[in-house]
Amino acid sequence: MKKGYYIHFNARDTVGVSKKIDMQLTSFRKYYTMSEIDIKMSTKSKIKNALAVFPFFCIKWDYSKAYQDIIDPDFIYIRRASGDRKHYIFLKYIKEKYPNCKIIVEIPTYPFWRESLQSIMGVMLIKDYYNYWTRLNKYIDRIVTYSSDEKIFGIETICVKNGINVCEVNTIKECVEYDESKLNILAVAVLKPHHGYERLFQGLSFYYKNGGTRDILVRIVGEGPEKEYYEKLVDELQLQEHVCFMGAQYGESLQRIYDVSDIAVSALGFYKDGVTKSSALKVREYLAEGLPVISGAREDAFDDTDGKYCVQFPNDSSMIDIEKVVCFYDQLRIGKTRMQLAQDIRNMAYKTIDNEITLEPIRKYIEEV
Repeated sequence: MKKGYYIHFNARDTVGVSKKIDMQLTSFRKYYTMSEIDIKMSTKSKIKNALAVFPFFCIKWDYSKAYQDIIDPDFIYIRRASGDRKHYIFLKYIKEKYPNCKIIVEIPTYPFWRESLQSIMGVMLIKDYYNYWTRLNKYIDRIVTYSSDEKIFGIETICVKNGINVCEVNTIKECVEYDESKLNILAVAVLKPHHGYERLFQGLSFYYKNGGTRDILVRIVGEGPEKEYYEKLVDELQLQEHVCFMGAQYGESLQRIYDVSDIAVSALGFYKDGVTKSSALKVREYLAEGLPVISGAREDAFDDTDGKYCVQFPNDSSMIDIEKVVCFYDQLRIGKTRMQLAQDIRNMAYKTIDNEITLEPIRKYIEEV
């Protein structure tokens, strides 16, 4: 059995990322002996960490555990960190000591121009260009990307979809609180501008002002910088009876909300970040739960399907056509109970976005002689 190391940079501090790492490790461990290495910051000094974003300074990552623990690797899988001289030296050391080791780097978001410019005013982007983009292609064998790029930084890519372990996600179940007379819409998110839920609220307002009769309830689960804006907009549009802000929910309380939901919302504002294709992990969770999806961009989860479980709207600021959403859901329910529909969607998820499927291109590369 091949030996691999999964390296990330303090990524366990983010719940969603930590969950993804666990799922990837579970899948890899079915085929390989895998060890996880979490590279931590070596200093808590705010001044030193601030300087680290500038060219010619190093981010204060402590690579000592990686140097110590990595022994005779067949491959190393790295969840991308920003490039600098210490990172370059580390990869150079691994490649020179273990020339047959395949170094694979996952880039969660690409292109990341706007993301970088928004977060640290472009300084890190310059740093990455000088160090990471122009030099590390000597030591990285493949880049895993959710984009369609054949090469990134001059390095061949492995194009994959975001995946989850479907079996680890519950499916919606019958619930006494469920109200069949309503259309129950769910959005679970850390509320940021790219979620674009203002489009949903504007569409809902238009729907009722123009004679819409379906009793629709939108549940927003999560906290974030856009929450105050969304709450004010709901008040201005007088949608208090149709939009409920649930705050952050976890575990059984979150599952109870899934159990009373009919359809889920992906991000509707990807156009703000220049993103044209979504590989959102949350959409995978929706599908594993058995919920169809409303989307504001192309969802790659449906690339290998007929797309019938997704109603897609233009990737712009136009309001969501609620009448189209109502018709979409009613069409799915023809001849099926809610539970039968949920099971059909979950079965599709197993065939398309389960990690057993999505990680296969990476496994094929690892197995290549």
